[in-house]
Amino acid sequence: MKLNPIAYAIIAAGLVGPTFAAYSGHHVAHKSSCGMTSGMSHVQSVIAGNSYNSGVDSSVCWQDRVRFSGTLEAAYRNVKAGADSDKSFALNQAILGVDAKLNSAWSAKATFREGFGAAPIDYSDFSLNTNLNNGWSVPEAYVTYSDPSNSPLFMKIGRGFVPFGHYSNPFEFDPTIVQSLSQINEDYVQAGVASSAGWNASVAGWTSEVATNSPWRYSANLGFDHSVNGLGMHLNASYLSSIAELYNGNSLYS
Repeated sequence: MKLNPIAYAIIAAGLVGPTFAAYSGHHVAHKSSCGMTSGMSHVQSVIAGNSYNSGVDSSVCWQDRVRFSGTLEAAYRNVKAGADSDKSFALNQAILGVDAKLNSAWSAKATFREGFGAAPIDYSDFSLNTNLNNGWSVPEAYVTYSDPSNSPLFMKIGRGFVPFGHYSNPFEFDPTIVQSLSQINEDYVQAGVASSAGWNASVAGWTSEVATNSPWRYSANLGFDHSVNGLGMHLNASYLSSIAELYNGNSLYS
């Protein structure tokens, strides 16, 4: 019996922390005047997955059925590594998110990011990284289909963060070890079911950039959300077909 697949699943099992958070998996998304919801329902949250979701609580739309959101992060760096040093106030990253409601069942999302693709220190030899700015990129651009009033089925296709693991911010400048060991940015297709009762299951597939044999890779995800008297429970377990995807699959930190 091979233990690797079991290890992959354990890495991504989100069974601690969020279990005790006061989170309701069944909150209602309220409509705004421009045809976009304020906040996300449980089903919408499942479909969004590990995506950049800043601004979803806003009821403000710049255009009919189109909402913009963004984040700016700046910091003063005082980094000294060997004979090199860097003392400067600079932009860590700038993020622009665009969400669009195409019709009652189809939605689209795009995220644009400018910022560091690596930490200021190269920890392999403790030298100063001199090329930290990667310029603008498009880590997310996808469309989703979901009609929960008629069916729990949903579909997602495009570029984004593969539904493996569970984390709140894909653009965390200093991610945790668990996030670093589960975050993958790829062009992928996902299909699954998400019930308003709290459970969800899905599979996602993509062609690998690091595969040495078959180019196809996939992940599977199973989750359950429930809330009783303000006490929320979030259980999530996911499986990745090849751990090698984590070495070169993350467009931000690899």
